Amino acid sequence: MRSVAAVASGVRITWMQIPAQVRAGVEAIIGGGAVVTAVSQSGGFSPGTADRVVTADGRRAFVKAVSTIQNEQTPSLHRAEAHVVGQLPPNSYVPALLGVYDDGAWVGLVFEDLDGHTPAVPWSATELEAAMTALRQMAEAFTPSPVPDLPSVTNFYSTAFAGWERIRTEPPTELEPWARHHLDGLCRFADRGLACLA
Repeated sequence: MRSVAAVASGVRITWMQIPAQVRAGVEAIIGGGAVVTAVSQSGGFSPGTADRVVTADGRRAFVKAVSTIQNEQTPSLHRAEAHVVGQLPPNSYVPALLGVYDDGAWVGLVFEDLDGHTPAVPWSATELEAAMTALRQMAEAFTPSPVPDLPSVTNFYSTAFAGWERIRTEPPTELEPWARHHLDGLCRFADRGLACLA
């Protein structure tokens, strides 16, 4: 590997911190020889790698890889993402999934690398409007869902949104007085939030 540029912030790992056998598996999916350039991408919440890579023969890809060492839940999130993206019809909204590396501990997703950039923070009005337009168009293009047996967003988040109700049912002794006093309202807001997702 001739050069590696890292510009990510936070706790994200880099391409060179992935075990050699995982890098080799990802390179086999991309084709074109070894990765010679990897530029780490900032943003997002995963502690795993997120790199735009280029192979020896000039092939490009976007790679996300993580293991249970970085976070116990993130590999299953990567698998779920691969399950969904891998079943989407050809479209202009989501980069195509080129392949998945999964050895049980490490999960690497390999996507086509598209030109572009992440939105500036704070968001500009122009980029926010572009993102909202794309989301509306995606909702139309992917309704009904092209992924069979995908749980609804309300089913997926129902447990998370029921957190305040669980606290109200069995309040912990160290619960902050403000939260204890406002539990009924917090439960109503959670119910409203889940309804808005629907």
